[in-house]
Amino acid sequence: MGEHIPNNNEHLIEAYNLQTDQDARNFYNEWANNYDTHLINDLNYNAFEHVANDLAEVLGDDYNARILDIGAGTGLVGESLAKLGYTNIDGWDISEKVLIEARSKNVYADLYAININEFKPIKPMYDAAISCGTFTKGHVKHHALTNIAQILKPDAYFVCTINIGIWKEYGFKDTIEQLESDGIIAIDSWIDRSYFNDDTLECRCFLFRKL
Repeated sequence: MGEHIPNNNEHLIEAYNLQTDQDARNFYNEWANNYDTHLINDLNYNAFEHVANDLAEVLGDDYNARILDIGAGTGLVGESLAKLGYTNIDGWDISEKVLIEARSKNVYADLYAININEFKPIKPMYDAAISCGTFTKGHVKHHALTNIAQILKPDAYFVCTINIGIWKEYGFKDTIEQLESDGIIAIDSWIDRSYFNDDTLECRCFLFRKL
């Protein structure tokens, strides 16, 4: 399945062809200053608003819930959650420079430069987690879902997008089915959407619940 790349955008083409974690770190460090402008103004990227709304639907008025934004980037998801009233958000990303942009939005409690492919779970810490655009070609691998589940408290929700084009081939389908079979998570709902403001269905949006 080919990737949907609006206007053949050179940044998206490069993003989908990243090979290593260091490639990803370097790429986003270089793109950080113009990331929001390119995605929102040039490409009508809006998936971050959808996932924030999805999480808000299940969290309701629990505005102090401790939320982890995985692959926080420049903070578009965190900013959307803050606009909805949520005040206790941490963010993780591999790129130090995108986290500088995220920090400038003043919506995060803490931000950490973490390689999500390599982090080791400590203990259940979060009431909810959210991730947009992170589980895609050249980015975070399927095994990270298992580790993410371990840092969620019982009954915590996890909203995320997974690129449909890599859903089976890159192991996400099998990992999710195994986590469900093992009684670690439940899939409360999922829907296919576009990452952008168009009709191309390219990201599968999940609502998981930690059991």
